[in-house]
Amino acid sequence: MLTKRQQEVYGAFREYSLNHQYPPTHRELSEIIGTHSHSYIKRALLAIEKEGLVRKISPDRDLSRAYVLVGFKYVKSRPIQAELSDDESRLYSAIVDYTMDFYQTPRIQYLCRTLDWSVFKVKDRLERLESKGVIEVHEKKHRAFTLSEYEARLD
Repeated sequence: MLTKRQQEVYGAFREYSLNHQYPPTHRELSEIIGTHSHSYIKRALLAIEKEGLVRKISPDRDLSRAYVLVGFKYVKSRPIQAELSDDESRLYSAIVDYTMDFYQTPRIQYLCRTLDWSVFKVKDRLERLESKGVIEVHEKKHRAFTLSEYEARLD
């Protein structure tokens, strides 16, 4: 049984995940709840996990967005409408693979390492994917884009 405060954390976590299509970080949850205690958020998420409402994505990896809602998944809602070059297709595949595994889009540094590309090349291809409507950029910072033809759902 969750306490009232833990229910508040779960509610904020759930709402954020569904609105943004990826889970919040501890810091983002702290800001939403109005606490400066990251350890409180961590304890609350452990309690919520024990209740079976969230699960840790990868216990052996230190991810900033380490938890996901149980039943949260990405569903392809429409096919890609654009023709992609080989580079764009490779980038898109790397993004989809990472997103399906970790419920968040990858950082640019990860894409650079995975594809063995420069930061400039990754950013250029991301801009091309955005111009073709394959991704939607929400803010000009890392991991601030979503896959246009996928949507987050909660079963």
